[in-house]
Amino acid sequence: TYEFAKDSTYDLSNLKKLVGGIDSEAILISNEVILRPFQFTERIQRLSALTMHFDRVCIMLSIRSQADLIFSRYMHDLDSGVFSEYELEKALDYTGTKECIWPTCGDSIVNKLWRKSPFHGGTCLCNRDKIKSINLPYYNLELISDELTKHFGDNVHYIVSERLRTDPRSELDKMCDFLSVDPLSESDLDVVTTIKSNERRSKGKYVSNKKKYTENGVLDGLKTHFAASNVQFSAKAKVDLTGFNYY
Repeated sequence: TYEFAKDSTYDLSNLKKLVGGIDSEAILISNEVILRPFQFTERIQRLSALTMHFDRVCIMLSIRSQADLIFSRYMHDLDSGVFSEYELEKALDYTGTKECIWPTCGDSIVNKLWRKSPFHGGTCLCNRDKIKSINLPYYNLELISDELTKHFGDNVHYIVSERLRTDPRSELDKMCDFLSVDPLSESDLDVVTTIKSNERRSKGKYVSNKKKYTENGVLDGLKTHFAASNVQFSAKAKVDLTGFNYY
């Protein structure tokens, strides 16, 4: 088993050199971060190259309700201290013309990848203005699913993070079935279910902002915005999202 570090620095040429020395029956694990459109485009390019070397390339993508995910990322930005003065509703870009790629706003390679993104293209202005632009088309699960299916066919599995918390056995059994491996033992399941999420720096700030954006309708607006595409995604990918704030 080979494992890539969680690192965006290895490029396509280095990837080809690496897999060239690996038996095609080996297991190669790559832990990818695709929080931004340009990263999605870059990862797709590199991971697609693996299909030329390995008999099967399995893609597992963890998904989360967009309203919850976008709010969580907004709070992460506030905690970072870089984007400290902006309001969530003012950051939402429904047209997909801008996206935060701080701190690499001036990176020509990154901007080139961003312009090739299936989630539209544009210019990153966030670092200059200290106002983050949140590209809503990028959070469209139907668009993401269509793009992954185009490159990897049926070898794509979606892990519903909400169900992973409420019914870990069911969600992990589906994952094991997709990977054609034995289900987790009870002891392994106990280890997995004891893993906790990261603690926030300011729980008080999180609670007050969650209350604010719930009462002013911003979070409900996000849920409504993605509802139709989430229904389409659910049907196409055969993923049940009922009861988890997706629609």
